[in-house]
Amino acid sequence: DVVVALDRGRDHRDGAAQPHLYPPARNFGLGSFRLSTTDNGVPSDEDLLATLSRGMPGSAMPAWSWMRQDDLRSLVLHVRTLARDGLVARARSAALQDGETFDQAATTARVERSLRPGHAVAPPTPADYASASPERGRLLYEQNCVNCHAADGKGNRKQVAWNNDGSINWARDFTSGFLKGGSSREALAARIQVGLPGSAMPAHGNFSPPDVAALTLHLEKLIPPHSDHWLVHREERIVARRLIGSVPSDPLDELWKTAREFEVVQAPLLWHDDAVFAVRVCALHDGHTLALRMRWSDPTRDDSVLEDVPNYDALALAFSNEETPPLFGMGSHEHPVNLWHWRAARMIDTAGVLDLIEALPHVMMHPVYRESRLDVAPLYVPAPSSAISGGRLKELSAETFGDVRDLEREGGAPVGASARWNGGEWSLVLTRSLAGAKSGEVSFEPGQQVLLSSAVWNGSSGDRGGAKSISIWQKLLLE
Repeated sequence: DVVVALDRGRDHRDGAAQPHLYPPARNFGLGSFRLSTTDNGVPSDEDLLATLSRGMPGSAMPAWSWMRQDDLRSLVLHVRTLARDGLVARARSAALQDGETFDQAATTARVERSLRPGHAVAPPTPADYASASPERGRLLYEQNCVNCHAADGKGNRKQVAWNNDGSINWARDFTSGFLKGGSSREALAARIQVGLPGSAMPAHGNFSPPDVAALTLHLEKLIPPHSDHWLVHREERIVARRLIGSVPSDPLDELWKTAREFEVVQAPLLWHDDAVFAVRVCALHDGHTLALRMRWSDPTRDDSVLEDVPNYDALALAFSNEETPPLFGMGSHEHPVNLWHWRAARMIDTAGVLDLIEALPHVMMHPVYRESRLDVAPLYVPAPSSAISGGRLKELSAETFGDVRDLEREGGAPVGASARWNGGEWSLVLTRSLAGAKSGEVSFEPGQQVLLSSAVWNGSSGDRGGAKSISIWQKLLLE
């Protein structure tokens, strides 16, 4: 079965998250890796370690820098093993199909030689950069890079290239700042010299050190400053300050100014330029209730339940009391996670729908006689201003991408939601008691750490279902 699967070549993708990813996950069985600093394009252990630590901005590949170094190095060795075994299996399949004798030992030795890293390329020296000519850098860029990356560095979207595995490759937009290998001077020089093996980006190993330095300096002019850290996931330690009074439910309450706000990096699973790339999070608690406020940029307010297109703005938080829950926040059968899923929906629109289906809308019903009660406040009220959205919230227990329990229906602790959209920004407060009421609900205890991750949907850009931006796990600590 392994041979058959690996023989599918570029279509071999069987991870649980794979259907939700674009660009698709790398098939390690092909033995091809993008980022290398060696003269034969095969990454060294340090190259693989750097890729795992930083992730791959521009894809769903997160940073793993929060892992222990010895665990990361063990992961590097396992990735190399997957590459070796995959190539050996493909060679065995090809031999069987051609009716040839397969020599396991000889093939393994040949594959191991092909996966052996070459010598590290020599980077330009400080003297090379000091003497580099700006005019020479511009000329080299025009001669070697303009056809794909365009004169302004934004990338020629009409120029479609193909990677060795058959996938589509568009030239990187340098001005976006999202660069797979980073934008440090050393990283740019390595990409010039080695290229991106297996992709449409060629190597320029014949360039002299002064020419590499000149082209590197020209690229630096196109790339925004500080972009070396853009879209690189970081593990934050979000501290929920304890209040004397009750926690606020309004996103604009003055008490939020007393809470430290943390920026949590979000990466789109299906890459697009209008995705949400960061959510700012802060937390407060009063010993009984936890309040979390999330803010994120979104130029359009997609919160109507009457739209024909079922795309809407939304945010979900995943929680776990475990030390090492599964990544991507959707849990597993052995390690379920607690989800709070909020969807933007204007209550005034919901009330309008009820007008069409109920004789007396917005009123409570008698629990026994099922008659309308006019002596109580309405269940649904129009939003008091255009900046407010009540939204809809579900509390769930996730045990994989397709296995989710509705904890609200099972009598779980209620989660409150209050949201505002104003000036191209959503502000959302979610509240819940510290203690959970049902199995599958996370519990919050002062002094105890809880893991938290987030997912955001931008409705106007086409986000829906698995098309969303996600974070890695963050640490939430209650004072």
